[in-house]
Amino acid sequence: MSASVQPPAVLRLREQIQRLEGVPLRARTVLPFGVEAIDGRLPGGGLALGALHEIAGGGNAIRLEAQIDCALSQGAYAVLSFGLAAGLAPGLAPGTLVIPGQILSGHECYEADPQWSQRLRTALGEPVSQPVAGVDAPLIRSVDKVQLHLATGAVAADMESHVAARLAARAGRPFAALRVIADPAERALPRAAVVGMRSDGRVNLLAVLASLLGNPRQLPELARIARDVRLAMQVLVRCRSLLGPELGCAMP
Repeated sequence: MSASVQPPAVLRLREQIQRLEGVPLRARTVLPFGVEAIDGRLPGGGLALGALHEIAGGGNAIRLEAQIDCALSQGAYAVLSFGLAAGLAPGLAPGTLVIPGQILSGHECYEADPQWSQRLRTALGEPVSQPVAGVDAPLIRSVDKVQLHLATGAVAADMESHVAARLAARAGRPFAALRVIADPAERALPRAAVVGMRSDGRVNLLAVLASLLGNPRQLPELARIARDVRLAMQVLVRCRSLLGPELGCAMP
């Protein structure tokens, strides 16, 4: 181990990462990246108010699409894209809540359900409502975030909302998005954060530590990212609690 990295600092970082990694997916109060498919009228006429399909995203678009399609085919009435996002507009701090009216993806524009979105905003204190951009890969460099903001007007980006919006539109089901900024537009992600991203949204602790050993100077920035992610997750937990089991969706 390099002399520039003290063991207590590495241990603290390990603890921070394990707080995000060690909780089983189904036991989490919220998903760090994902989609909630809300059950409405099920095949056969039953009504399952507030029952949820929790679907992990994490950037695996093929798996995410299959899981959403499965939930919709099993009677999910509405789809909510619920999780973290990268900031694109300057000045949006970690923890900023975004409930967009539109999801932008290439030349496509998907409208969020206006009534549902407004209920979310009213319940949660009138958050940012500008569009969110869907991307197929993490935005690593600050310049890429700024360029996407200038090109689209979107204030945040994630890798799930455009997939969820497209499938909900195709199925004729209500869609909304609730995203919290985890890394602001001004910040570039260190390599350790990028290599630590698993396709299920969890953190690959061994990959992170290996990257840190190769370049210990990443440690302060990575610790800052871990703190900001925890802050954003706390906002998501509060949103989930305030919205209740139906997540603000008016069931039929």
